[in-house]
Amino acid sequence: MNIEKNLLIDRVDAIEPWVSIQCSSQVPEHAPVFDGHFPGYPILPGVLMVETMAQAGGFLYMLSSDFAKMAFLINIKQAKFNGFVMPGDRLQADVRIVHRAESYLVCEGTLRQAEVVARAQWMLRLMPFDNDVLRQAVQRTVLGCHERLR
Repeated sequence: MNIEKNLLIDRVDAIEPWVSIQCSSQVPEHAPVFDGHFPGYPILPGVLMVETMAQAGGFLYMLSSDFAKMAFLINIKQAKFNGFVMPGDRLQADVRIVHRAESYLVCEGTLRQAEVVARAQWMLRLMPFDNDVLRQAVQRTVLGCHERLR
């Protein structure tokens, strides 16, 4: 997990194209976000927990579609937090597609350590890549995480 570069997925552990994905991440021991959230009691903000699941959903779409479009988080339908995530924790995101249309996906998922710490349902908007630089950068990132599966 590289919070500063907004890459919250380290590895794709399993994928069933167009159905589900399982990804893992190692929360860094030190990151600027922990300086203020909270001094003396660092925890990963809930919004980053949801973003981790949403990124896994985007990875699922892009790997399934051969990078036909880019996936953008546009709506969080619901999110519930059952626990805290601390620096150094190992996380697993389990995500599945609930509904698929040409221009959007509805996904739901859980984020867990030994137990589920968060669950959410969200919508991703699917849009053409704005330029080749963006497309190539996203492909390198996602495929790099996916290669770790093999």
